[in-house]
Amino acid sequence: MARSHWQRRKRDGAIDSIMLKIYRFIRSTVFLLLFCATLAISTLILGIKVTQLGVQVATLTASAANAAIAHRKDKAQAVAKTKARERAKARIKRSAIAAAAVVPVFGGMVAAPAMVVAFEKAEFDDWKEENPNKGFGDYACETGDITAEVIDETLRELPKSLRLSSDKLSLWMPECGVGFDAFENQSWIFDH
Repeated sequence: MARSHWQRRKRDGAIDSIMLKIYRFIRSTVFLLLFCATLAISTLILGIKVTQLGVQVATLTASAANAAIAHRKDKAQAVAKTKARERAKARIKRSAIAAAAVVPVFGGMVAAPAMVVAFEKAEFDDWKEENPNKGFGDYACETGDITAEVIDETLRELPKSLRLSSDKLSLWMPECGVGFDAFENQSWIFDH
């Protein structure tokens, strides 16, 4: 019996050893599977985060580029407006001087309006180079608006007793665009 007891123990020990090995194998396999699953899920989450950050970078880059373009346009408009205001001031000065001046030409006297027309043609030619798709009506409206602003500023600087009211000035200003259509196709005005 002792032998059988030892044999049984030996056999039970062998079974226990096999079961222990199977248990360790399953435990390590489950651990590795869980570890791999954790790594896979972490990798997936990190991939999503990287994609989101890439989209944010692209969006911010695009908005920065759009802001730079808008800034350039605003700056160009401000420069153009400043140039137009300076031209308007020069136009007002020339008109004031020409109103009182008479210029001797070819032994005769030519009234100053010829000077104003010559200067205005040069101004129109410069404006036409900057705005090739626009016509005389657009030029007249733009220069009229800017000139009116400059005159209004100048009048505000005068004492109240000398100042004209804005209402009276607005009555003298023609409606922009009205009446210029007839001049659009006339080559004798400003050869455009």
